Amino acid sequence: MMDNLKLAADRLDSNLNFKIMVASGVSIGGLVHSFSVLEAFRQKYPMAHIELLTWPHYASLAQKCNVANIIQTMPANLTRASAETYFARFDIMASCLAPGFLADVKRMLRVPETNPDLLPCWKWYLNGFGLDGAPPRITLDRVEKRPGWIAMHAATASVPNLPLPKWATLCRLIVKDYKLLLIGGLPERGGLASLAAGLPKGSVEVACGRPLGVLAGMLAGCYGSLMHDSGPGHIAAALGLHGLSLHHKDDANLAMWGPASRTIAVMNAVTASPEEVADRFRSILESVAL
Repeated sequence: MMDNLKLAADRLDSNLNFKIMVASGVSIGGLVHSFSVLEAFRQKYPMAHIELLTWPHYASLAQKCNVANIIQTMPANLTRASAETYFARFDIMASCLAPGFLADVKRMLRVPETNPDLLPCWKWYLNGFGLDGAPPRITLDRVEKRPGWIAMHAATASVPNLPLPKWATLCRLIVKDYKLLLIGGLPERGGLASLAAGLPKGSVEVACGRPLGVLAGMLAGCYGSLMHDSGPGHIAAALGLHGLSLHHKDDANLAMWGPASRTIAVMNAVTASPEEVADRFRSILESVAL
Protein backbone atom coordinates (compact mmCIF):
# COMPACT_ATOMS: atom_id res chain seq x y z
CA MET A 1 0.00 0.00 0.00
CA MET A 2 1.05 3.58 -0.53
CA ASP A 3 1.78 4.53 3.09
CA ASN A 4 3.64 7.71 2.16
CA LEU A 5 0.73 9.00 0.07
CA LYS A 6 -1.86 8.05 2.66
CA LEU A 7 0.07 9.72 5.48
CA ALA A 8 0.41 12.88 3.44
CA ALA A 9 -3.28 12.82 2.58
CA ASP A 10 -4.30 12.22 6.20
CA ARG A 11 -2.58 15.46 7.17
CA LEU A 12 -4.63 17.43 4.67
CA ASP A 13 -7.99 18.79 5.72
CA SER A 14 -10.72 17.92 3.23
CA ASN A 15 -11.82 21.55 3.26
CA LEU A 16 -8.45 23.00 2.28
CA ASN A 17 -7.66 24.12 -1.25
CA PHE A 18 -4.56 22.07 -2.01
CA LYS A 19 -3.31 20.55 -5.25
CA ILE A 20 -3.53 16.96 -6.54
CA MET A 21 -2.06 15.59 -9.77
CA VAL A 22 -3.06 12.27 -11.33
CA ALA A 23 -1.00 10.99 -14.27
CA SER A 24 -2.85 8.61 -16.58
CA GLY A 25 -3.13 7.43 -20.16
CA VAL A 26 -1.19 4.19 -20.65
CA SER A 27 -4.19 3.25 -22.83
CA ILE A 28 -7.73 4.50 -23.43
CA GLY A 29 -9.00 1.81 -21.07
CA GLY A 30 -6.39 2.77 -18.48
CA LEU A 31 -7.46 6.41 -18.75
CA VAL A 32 -11.12 5.50 -18.27
CA HIS A 33 -10.29 3.31 -15.25
CA SER A 34 -8.37 6.22 -13.71
CA PHE A 35 -11.56 8.34 -13.75
CA SER A 36 -12.49 6.41 -10.60
CA VAL A 37 -9.37 7.81 -8.91
CA LEU A 38 -10.14 11.38 -9.98
CA GLU A 39 -13.72 11.10 -8.74
CA ALA A 40 -12.62 9.53 -5.45
CA PHE A 41 -10.12 12.35 -4.83
CA ARG A 42 -12.87 14.87 -5.62
CA GLN A 43 -15.26 13.23 -3.16
CA LYS A 44 -12.63 13.05 -0.42
CA TYR A 45 -11.17 16.52 -0.99
CA PRO A 46 -13.97 18.63 -2.54
CA MET A 47 -12.04 21.90 -2.31
CA ALA A 48 -8.84 20.58 -3.91
CA HIS A 49 -7.46 21.69 -7.26
CA ILE A 50 -7.10 18.50 -9.33
CA GLU A 51 -5.06 18.17 -12.51
CA LEU A 52 -4.92 15.23 -14.89
CA LEU A 53 -1.63 14.73 -16.73
CA THR A 54 -2.17 12.68 -19.89
CA TRP A 55 -1.18 12.30 -23.53
CA PRO A 56 -2.40 14.87 -26.08
CA HIS A 57 -4.51 12.35 -28.01
CA TYR A 58 -6.41 11.43 -24.82
CA ALA A 59 -7.03 14.99 -23.64
CA SER A 60 -10.30 15.56 -25.53
CA LEU A 61 -11.97 12.63 -23.73
CA ALA A 62 -10.93 13.94 -20.31
CA GLN A 63 -12.10 17.44 -21.23
CA LYS A 64 -15.44 16.15 -22.52
CA CYS A 65 -15.97 14.20 -19.31
CA ASN A 66 -14.96 17.14 -17.08
CA VAL A 67 -12.93 14.90 -14.76
CA ALA A 68 -10.47 17.50 -13.44
CA ASN A 69 -10.00 21.23 -13.00
CA ILE A 70 -7.22 21.25 -15.60
CA ILE A 71 -6.22 18.70 -18.24
CA GLN A 72 -2.46 18.97 -18.74
CA THR A 73 -0.87 17.21 -21.70
CA MET A 74 2.53 15.57 -21.57
CA PRO A 75 5.11 17.26 -23.80
CA ALA A 76 7.00 14.98 -26.15
CA ASN A 77 10.33 16.26 -24.79
CA LEU A 78 9.55 15.86 -21.10
CA THR A 79 12.81 15.84 -19.12
CA ARG A 80 13.63 15.17 -15.51
CA ALA A 81 14.18 18.87 -14.85
CA SER A 82 10.88 19.97 -16.41
CA ALA A 83 9.02 17.11 -14.69
CA GLU A 84 10.41 18.04 -11.30
CA THR A 85 9.42 21.68 -11.82
CA TYR A 86 5.89 20.64 -12.72
CA PHE A 87 5.54 18.06 -9.94
CA ALA A 88 6.79 20.51 -7.29
CA ARG A 89 3.46 22.35 -7.54
CA PHE A 90 1.44 19.53 -6.00
CA ASP A 91 0.68 18.23 -2.52
CA ILE A 92 -0.32 14.74 -3.75
CA MET A 93 0.82 13.04 -6.95
CA ALA A 94 -0.59 9.70 -8.08
CA SER A 95 0.40 7.73 -11.17
CA CYS A 96 -1.95 5.44 -13.07
CA LEU A 97 0.69 4.96 -15.74
CA ALA A 98 2.91 1.96 -16.36
CA PRO A 99 5.42 1.54 -13.49
CA GLY A 100 8.40 2.19 -15.77
CA PHE A 101 7.10 5.50 -17.08
CA LEU A 102 9.32 8.46 -16.18
CA ALA A 103 11.65 6.11 -14.35
CA ASP A 104 14.13 8.89 -13.53
CA VAL A 105 11.46 10.82 -11.62
CA LYS A 106 9.58 7.79 -10.37
CA ARG A 107 10.54 8.59 -6.78
CA MET A 108 8.33 11.68 -7.03
CA LEU A 109 5.25 9.73 -8.11
CA ARG A 110 3.10 7.39 -6.05
CA VAL A 111 2.34 4.24 -8.03
CA PRO A 112 0.18 1.25 -7.08
CA GLU A 113 1.95 -1.90 -6.08
CA THR A 114 1.55 -5.10 -8.09
CA ASN A 115 -1.91 -6.62 -8.36
CA PRO A 116 -1.54 -10.24 -7.16
CA ASP A 117 -5.28 -10.58 -6.45
CA LEU A 118 -6.14 -9.58 -10.06
CA LEU A 119 -8.51 -6.85 -8.92
CA PRO A 120 -10.30 -4.83 -11.59
CA CYS A 121 -7.92 -2.09 -12.67
CA TRP A 122 -10.00 0.78 -11.27
CA LYS A 123 -10.24 -0.93 -7.86
CA TRP A 124 -6.51 -1.67 -7.87
CA TYR A 125 -5.81 2.01 -8.43
CA LEU A 126 -8.16 3.04 -5.61
CA ASN A 127 -6.68 0.52 -3.17
CA GLY A 128 -3.17 1.60 -4.08
CA PHE A 129 -3.95 5.20 -3.22
CA GLY A 130 -5.94 4.44 -0.05
CA LEU A 131 -9.23 5.61 -1.58
CA ASP A 132 -12.79 4.33 -1.60
CA GLY A 133 -14.81 4.66 -4.77
CA ALA A 134 -16.88 3.14 -7.54
CA PRO A 135 -16.25 1.91 -11.09
CA PRO A 136 -15.66 4.66 -13.64
CA ARG A 137 -18.73 6.46 -14.89
CA ILE A 138 -19.01 9.04 -17.64
CA THR A 139 -21.91 11.51 -17.63
CA LEU A 140 -22.18 13.98 -20.50
CA ASP A 141 -24.19 17.19 -20.40
CA ARG A 142 -25.70 17.12 -23.88
CA VAL A 143 -26.39 13.90 -25.75
CA GLU A 144 -28.13 13.51 -29.10
CA LYS A 145 -30.05 10.24 -28.85
CA ARG A 146 -29.99 7.84 -31.80
CA PRO A 147 -32.75 5.28 -31.17
CA GLY A 148 -32.07 1.91 -32.75
CA TRP A 149 -28.38 2.59 -33.43
CA ILE A 150 -25.68 0.19 -32.20
CA ALA A 151 -22.08 1.29 -31.78
CA MET A 152 -19.69 -1.37 -33.08
CA HIS A 153 -15.90 -1.37 -32.94
CA ALA A 154 -14.79 -4.25 -35.13
CA ALA A 155 -11.13 -5.27 -34.91
CA THR A 156 -9.98 -4.88 -38.52
CA ALA A 157 -6.44 -3.48 -38.28
CA SER A 158 -5.00 -4.77 -34.99
CA VAL A 159 -4.84 -8.43 -33.99
CA PRO A 160 -8.50 -9.41 -34.52
CA ASN A 161 -10.50 -11.58 -32.17
CA LEU A 162 -12.76 -12.33 -35.15
CA PRO A 163 -11.55 -12.55 -38.76
CA LEU A 164 -12.95 -9.85 -41.06
CA PRO A 165 -15.36 -12.27 -42.84
CA LYS A 166 -16.91 -13.15 -39.46
CA TRP A 167 -17.29 -9.46 -38.61
CA ALA A 168 -19.02 -9.04 -41.98
CA THR A 169 -21.44 -11.85 -41.15
CA LEU A 170 -22.08 -10.39 -37.71
CA CYS A 171 -22.81 -6.96 -39.22
CA ARG A 172 -25.35 -8.46 -41.61
CA LEU A 173 -27.07 -10.23 -38.73
CA ILE A 174 -27.22 -7.11 -36.54
CA VAL A 175 -28.64 -4.79 -39.23
CA LYS A 176 -31.68 -7.04 -39.52
CA ASP A 177 -32.90 -5.36 -36.31
CA TYR A 178 -30.73 -2.27 -35.78
CA LYS A 179 -28.60 0.34 -37.53
CA LEU A 180 -24.82 0.27 -37.10
CA LEU A 181 -22.39 3.02 -36.20
CA LEU A 182 -19.03 1.50 -37.17
CA ILE A 183 -16.21 3.21 -35.31
CA GLY A 184 -12.43 2.87 -35.41
CA GLY A 185 -9.10 4.60 -35.79
CA LEU A 186 -7.63 5.76 -39.06
CA PRO A 187 -5.69 2.47 -39.57
CA GLU A 188 -9.05 0.66 -39.55
CA ARG A 189 -10.61 2.86 -42.22
CA GLY A 190 -10.21 0.32 -45.04
CA GLY A 191 -11.62 -2.58 -43.05
CA LEU A 192 -14.63 -0.58 -41.84
CA ALA A 193 -15.34 0.68 -45.36
CA SER A 194 -15.30 -2.94 -46.54
CA LEU A 195 -17.81 -3.91 -43.84
CA ALA A 196 -20.08 -0.96 -44.67
CA ALA A 197 -20.03 -1.77 -48.38
CA GLY A 198 -21.72 -5.11 -47.71
CA LEU A 199 -24.65 -3.60 -45.79
CA PRO A 200 -27.94 -2.08 -47.00
CA LYS A 201 -27.85 1.63 -47.74
CA GLY A 202 -29.04 3.70 -44.79
CA SER A 203 -28.31 0.97 -42.24
CA VAL A 204 -24.73 1.98 -41.45
CA GLU A 205 -22.55 4.99 -40.70
CA VAL A 206 -18.74 4.91 -40.48
CA ALA A 207 -16.86 7.17 -38.05
CA CYS A 208 -13.07 6.84 -38.27
CA GLY A 209 -10.39 8.80 -36.49
CA ARG A 210 -12.74 10.98 -34.45
CA PRO A 211 -11.27 12.74 -31.39
CA LEU A 212 -12.11 10.72 -28.30
CA GLY A 213 -14.28 13.49 -26.86
CA VAL A 214 -16.37 13.55 -30.03
CA LEU A 215 -16.50 9.76 -30.08
CA ALA A 216 -17.79 9.67 -26.49
CA GLY A 217 -20.66 11.96 -27.48
CA MET A 218 -21.52 9.71 -30.43
CA LEU A 219 -21.44 6.56 -28.30
CA ALA A 220 -23.59 8.13 -25.59
CA GLY A 221 -26.42 8.59 -28.04
CA CYS A 222 -26.49 4.96 -29.17
CA TYR A 223 -28.94 2.35 -27.98
CA GLY A 224 -26.35 -0.39 -27.44
CA SER A 225 -22.70 -1.35 -27.76
CA LEU A 226 -21.03 -4.30 -29.52
CA MET A 227 -17.27 -3.99 -29.25
CA HIS A 228 -14.13 -6.02 -29.33
CA ASP A 229 -11.70 -5.58 -26.43
CA SER A 230 -10.79 -1.95 -27.04
CA GLY A 231 -10.65 1.58 -25.66
CA PRO A 232 -14.02 2.56 -27.15
CA GLY A 233 -15.48 -0.47 -25.38
CA HIS A 234 -14.30 0.95 -22.04
CA ILE A 235 -15.85 4.32 -22.92
CA ALA A 236 -19.15 2.61 -23.78
CA ALA A 237 -19.10 0.69 -20.49
CA ALA A 238 -18.43 3.86 -18.47
CA LEU A 239 -21.30 5.58 -20.30
CA GLY A 240 -23.62 2.82 -19.08
CA LEU A 241 -24.51 1.42 -22.50
CA HIS A 242 -25.87 -2.12 -22.57
CA GLY A 243 -24.27 -4.65 -24.83
CA LEU A 244 -21.51 -7.15 -25.41
CA SER A 245 -17.71 -7.10 -25.27
CA LEU A 246 -15.87 -9.70 -27.37
CA HIS A 247 -12.63 -10.91 -25.80
CA HIS A 248 -9.86 -13.33 -26.55
CA LYS A 249 -7.81 -12.78 -23.39
CA ASP A 250 -7.29 -15.29 -20.61
CA ASP A 251 -9.34 -15.01 -17.43
CA ALA A 252 -6.53 -13.29 -15.50
CA ASN A 253 -6.22 -10.42 -17.97
CA LEU A 254 -9.96 -10.11 -18.28
CA ALA A 255 -10.38 -9.85 -14.51
CA MET A 256 -8.17 -6.77 -14.51
CA TRP A 257 -8.92 -5.13 -17.83
CA GLY A 258 -12.45 -6.18 -18.68
CA PRO A 259 -15.18 -3.53 -18.96
CA ALA A 260 -15.97 -2.02 -15.56
CA SER A 261 -19.74 -2.22 -15.94
CA ARG A 262 -22.54 -4.64 -15.17
CA THR A 263 -24.35 -3.41 -18.28
CA ILE A 264 -21.74 -4.97 -20.60
CA ALA A 265 -21.56 -8.76 -20.82
CA VAL A 266 -18.39 -10.52 -21.91
CA MET A 267 -18.16 -13.28 -24.52
CA ASN A 268 -15.24 -15.32 -25.83
CA ALA A 269 -14.89 -14.32 -29.47
CA VAL A 270 -12.54 -17.16 -30.36
CA THR A 271 -15.02 -19.96 -29.76
CA ALA A 272 -18.29 -18.17 -30.60
CA SER A 273 -19.82 -18.04 -34.07
CA PRO A 274 -21.26 -14.77 -35.47
CA GLU A 275 -24.74 -16.26 -35.06
CA GLU A 276 -24.09 -17.01 -31.38
CA VAL A 277 -22.76 -13.50 -30.82
CA ALA A 278 -25.77 -11.91 -32.54
CA ASP A 279 -28.23 -14.05 -30.55
CA ARG A 280 -26.53 -13.20 -27.25
CA PHE A 281 -26.45 -9.51 -28.13
CA ARG A 282 -30.14 -9.42 -29.06
CA SER A 283 -31.09 -11.20 -25.83
CA ILE A 284 -29.21 -8.57 -23.79
CA LEU A 285 -30.99 -5.64 -25.43
CA GLU A 286 -34.37 -7.40 -25.32
CA SER A 287 -33.95 -7.95 -21.57
CA VAL A 288 -33.24 -4.23 -21.10
CA ALA A 289 -36.39 -3.30 -23.02
CA LEU A 290 -38.62 -5.47 -20.82
